[in-house]
This record gives sequence, structure tokens and C-alpha cells, in this order.
Amino acid sequence: MDAPAERRVWRLIGTGVIALLLAEPFALMAQTVSLSGGATAWFDLELVGGVLDSSFGRVLAQRLGAAVLLWALVGAARNAHVREGRTAWIVLFLGAAVAVVDGEAAHAVGTRPVWFGLLINTLHEAAMGLWVGALLGLLGVWRLPGVTVRHRELTTRAARIAVVSLTVLITTGTVMALQHFSGLRDLTATAYGRTLVVKLGVLVAILLLAMAARRVPLDRRPRWWAREVALLCVVITLAGLLVSVAPPR
Repeated sequence: MDAPAERRVWRLIGTGVIALLLAEPFALMAQTVSLSGGATAWFDLELVGGVLDSSFGRVLAQRLGAAVLLWALVGAARNAHVREGRTAWIVLFLGAAVAVVDGEAAHAVGTRPVWFGLLINTLHEAAMGLWVGALLGLLGVWRLPGVTVRHRELTTRAARIAVVSLTVLITTGTVMALQHFSGLRDLTATAYGRTLVVKLGVLVAILLLAMAARRVPLDRRPRWWAREVALLCVVITLAGLLVSVAPPR
């Protein structure tokens, strides 16, 4: 990877870590408001303290610590000029650690055995992160002069990551659905089920968009990938909503 492309990738990684850090205050705010039922709860220091002292607060602290550790180690790897492949493994390992910690605040801990729920949730989140990350990385370096000759190679790599990620998402998503649903009726009779149906609908739209993008010339694909990223962000938002909705069982 040439120097401009490498700098762009490091910048994207740094932006992602900052997003992880900035998301935690919003997560705390949402949890506090959901417990009180009013937007003014954010100013209730006693209630905020109670949330921070709960299991949610402990998971939040772990996620913050993991994000800070990720930032520090990635920065160290960059300054030490660690080889590209080794850097990728460092980021992937720490990203998986963040996914494991995040699962402690999800419905995964409600499954039995707990370790299985955490494993499935971690794979699910990691697959989504890889898919979005591959697309953002591709968009980030696409127009750099030194990358032009590698367009087809990079597109092929990103497509492989997307296929693997989609396979893992479908598999783990099905397993989690079987853990939480008692029948097909739950898909329409519960808020959790209806949210999941909408999420699946957006995922189908992403697949149709991806298939359509393969039919256009390479130089026109970035705008299609940008739309794909936007829809993936919608899926992530719906996934966050699922965490706040009680599953059927």
C-alpha cells in the first residue's frame, strides 16, 4: 500500500475509534431516558449515577476502555511502522474484543448457555463491522492516484469480505432468532419481531443494490457503494433498537 493510501486508511481507523468513544455518552443518555420516561432525566444526577452503577454502566466502562486501548495500540502500531498484515490482525482482534464486551449489554446474556449467546452476538457484530469497514475503506482510497491500477483487485477483495460477512450475518441472525422466537407469529405480534422484519427488509434492499452495482462500470460504482453504506447504517440503527426492545422470550 502506498503512503497516501496508508495515511487515508489510518485516518479512517482513527475516525472509527473516535466514533466508538463519542457513542458512549449517547448510549448513557438513551438508557437514562428510557428508565425515567422523560428527556430531563439526563440532568438527574442521582438517576445517572444509578445507571452507571448498574450492569449497563459496567459494560459501558468496559467498552470505553476497549475503545481507548484500541486507539492506543493502533497508534503504537502506526508509529512503529508495523507491517500491514500484522496491523490488520491487531485491529481485528481488538475489534472482536469490543464486540464481545458489547454483547454483555445485549440480549445475548439472556440465552443459555451464556457463552454461546456471546459468541453468536460477537460473530454477528464483527461481520457487520467488517462489511461496513471494507466498503468505507474502499471508498476512502478509491480516487487516490496510486490506487487506480488496483481498482479491480480491491473490488474483488471487498466483494469477498461482503460475501463472507453476509453468510455469517444470516447464520448468526437465524440462530439468535431461534433463541428468542417461539413461532412465526412473533414476527408480527411483537415489537421485537416487527423491528426484525424491517431490518431484514433493508438487508434485502442492500443485496439488490449490491447486485445492481456489479452491472455498472468500475468508475461508477463508488456512488452505489455509498448508498450501500447508508443502508447498512440503517441496519445498524435497527439493530441498536432491537437491543432496547424486549424479545418474545
